[in-house]
Amino acid sequence: MGSRVEIRDIDGGNSRVFWAIIGGGVCQKTMPLRREQDPTTLITVLVLLMIALPFLAAAAASGAEHVFAGLLFNPQDGSSYLAKMFEGWRGDERFSLPYAADPGQGAYLYLLYLYLGRLAWFSGLPLPWVFHLARQGGALLLLWALLRFYRRLLPGGGAALALALAGLGSGLGWLALFAGRTTADFWVAEAFPFLSSFANPHFPLGLALLTWLLTPPAGAGRAPSGGLAGWMDLLLHLAAVPAALGLALVSPFGVVIALAAWTAVLAWQGWECRRDLSLACLREPGLRIATIALGGLPYLAYTLWAVQADPQLSGWNAQNLTLSPPAWDVLLALSPALLLAIPGAWLGRTGGRAAWRVTVAWAAAGVLLAYFPWDLQRRFLMGVYVPLAGLAVLALQEWKGRLGKFYRPCAAALLAASVLTNLLILVSLLAGGLRRDPALFMSRDENAALEWIAANSPLHALVLASPEMGLWIPARTGRRVIYGHPFETPDADRQRQAVEHFFRQGGDLTFLGRNEVDFLFYGPRERQLGSLQLMGGITPVFSSGNVVVYAVDGSGARP
Repeated sequence: MGSRVEIRDIDGGNSRVFWAIIGGGVCQKTMPLRREQDPTTLITVLVLLMIALPFLAAAAASGAEHVFAGLLFNPQDGSSYLAKMFEGWRGDERFSLPYAADPGQGAYLYLLYLYLGRLAWFSGLPLPWVFHLARQGGALLLLWALLRFYRRLLPGGGAALALALAGLGSGLGWLALFAGRTTADFWVAEAFPFLSSFANPHFPLGLALLTWLLTPPAGAGRAPSGGLAGWMDLLLHLAAVPAALGLALVSPFGVVIALAAWTAVLAWQGWECRRDLSLACLREPGLRIATIALGGLPYLAYTLWAVQADPQLSGWNAQNLTLSPPAWDVLLALSPALLLAIPGAWLGRTGGRAAWRVTVAWAAAGVLLAYFPWDLQRRFLMGVYVPLAGLAVLALQEWKGRLGKFYRPCAAALLAASVLTNLLILVSLLAGGLRRDPALFMSRDENAALEWIAANSPLHALVLASPEMGLWIPARTGRRVIYGHPFETPDADRQRQAVEHFFRQGGDLTFLGRNEVDFLFYGPRERQLGSLQLMGGITPVFSSGNVVVYAVDGSGARP
């Protein structure tokens, strides 16, 4: 990568690797860093392994009686993404609510998952495999975008340390555990590259596109080139149009963040150039705003219209409240990077680099939007850790001369304090996988019943099951349920209560008829709610162990 670092094998290979990460590109420049010692490559491999191995371990723990459902972090939302992929697998071009008795007309939303489902159908791979392969691919793209971003921000070195901090770290939430509190760095996945990559495919892909759009091109701030070089420069700017469209498709909130950050840079540079009355300094942010708006705003407008035009989607959206955590929570969750980013934002001003301005603007825009009074605040924390990590390393770079021999221990302490939360998350999720947590595993009998439903019921059949199985049925079979998700089931609280009441009261044929239920799933989770007393009106069509699938009103097994 062109960096020169000194790597001292202090006490064996582990120290060698550790100091390579800490010091890559910023240590004493004494010897070329060979490719096999490149810390950025090491960091990339380490991140990809850390976000893959827990899933492989959980799958290996399935055993003879259990089946791993394929998800560890936030399985509730993960199941909804698999359900969307199933819609694409069966050929749907429009997203409609899988967790609702009436899915509505649908709209061209969640296209990433619809097309991942088509890819699964074309390749013959199981949906969870495609989900995780896409997640790993998104993580790889994100790490590349982060490295490019940090090399612009830290041209004198430090990009490897910033990549390690952003790719592996988060905040001091582990300290809050001593007080019995869980802070945002444990669950607001979209704010942190590592958790984004661990959670799903669209978080890392969206964050990669956002990072690319907020990375000034090489030579930003110079006078416009003429001739062929000028045309190439223009083409690079125009590439932001499809990137912004992709960001809008994957994560619409990212478009707002990108526009807010570049608008702040435009105002900032305009103020600095006010005496010269020159528009040259406005060229870069102006072009970025124009191309991002051209690529991203039309789909955002369509999304707002489509959600309001469909009553079902409108009811779903009304429940989609994502308020930001309290300020003290976010402060702890973003520290120690945030605490160093504040002086880093000040110290970096002397260089006047375009990348520094964009980084400060991104951090400020993310925090301000996250506390603007609207219902989707938390979504604007997307990727906020990225600029903070860069500014934190910038502060260390500026203080390097003063720190002297303490520079590397300080960098090591920063990284060590920042990775503990993610390590605790991995250990916790791995423990849940190894003990076959019922929220992550189903029994072999339950899995066999789902496979039967997928193979023998109409594609748009409605299945009644407990809330726990209602989460998995759309994800594993593509069939609809009355209740299965607290956000994607319209009027979710009432529907959940109705489903639980049905099983607690032993069943009600009028409820089945009123909701036009096709199949009734009755297994161990349903038995925990109550004993089924129905005799007429339902016919058992599949049984395995303590799981029975009933057809309602003779719907039977129809391919």
